[in-house]
Amino acid sequence: MRYILGAGMALSFVISSGCTTVNSAPFPQKEKTFVLTTIVHDAPTNFDYRRMRHKADEVCPEGYNIEGQAFGAQSELPKSDLACVGKGCDLQLQWKIHCVPREKRPFSIFGNY
Repeated sequence: MRYILGAGMALSFVISSGCTTVNSAPFPQKEKTFVLTTIVHDAPTNFDYRRMRHKADEVCPEGYNIEGQAFGAQSELPKSDLACVGKGCDLQLQWKIHCVPREKRPFSIFGNY
């Protein structure tokens, strides 16, 4: 198992193919903290995914800070989308968020906040 770790996160998981929903679970060591996970089917380019932000807004409607982000895979992480052609690249993206009151990001049809 190989990892790309973001800001201070430990990562442990099992990859399950074909799932594109975002799951959330409370982080037991810290109140108002959650771990969000989803499967990404392309090479990692950044940690910002719209479906993760949508789930974070759902879990923490008053606002949140991202405390950590990580990608993980059962084999070597792909360097580009071309490495995923024919075999697929099922990577798990994980965010650790903490709910805090803060101003909402402005809406943009271009996806950049």
